[in-house]
Amino acid sequence: MLAVATVGLLVNIIAALILHGSEDINIKSAFLHVLTDTLSSAAVILGGVVITLTGARWVDPVLAFTISLFILISSFGILKEALRILLEFAPSDIKPEEVLRDISSVDGVKDAHHLHIWSLCSNITALEVHILTDAKNIEELERIKSRVKEMLTEKYGINHTTLELEWERCQQDCLGEENR
Repeated sequence: MLAVATVGLLVNIIAALILHGSEDINIKSAFLHVLTDTLSSAAVILGGVVITLTGARWVDPVLAFTISLFILISSFGILKEALRILLEFAPSDIKPEEVLRDISSVDGVKDAHHLHIWSLCSNITALEVHILTDAKNIEELERIKSRVKEMLTEKYGINHTTLELEWERCQQDCLGEENR
């Protein structure tokens, strides 16, 4: 048992080193799984040595309970992030009022409103916004759209955008915070 646990420990340490540090929720989950396997292997080794030397069999359930507690506590972060994605919350590091202010500061934009930001997965954020402009020709509209998309990509890492360009501010179909 000690030999198998030792090999498992070494393999899990290597896997944990490879997976460590990613921001992707799937890789974070895999890292957490490998980390708990690593702790389990270490606990089997420790438990085996202690039981062999002292005969104290109570060590095994104590170590199992400790690892179970670690798994339970450490899974809350992954669960919280997964729920934020499933419920399409805005990423916690992006402030909608700052995004609106930055879009409104782009040359050619008079106002930005009816903003929606949500997570599609841990590394893809989507955005939808209405943009009020005076631009009347398609080339000018495309330049504004391009500048807004470039700013969103560079500043916020948002690449999945839907921009609705308007000449008149919508009233009925976009009841944002400022219209309520």
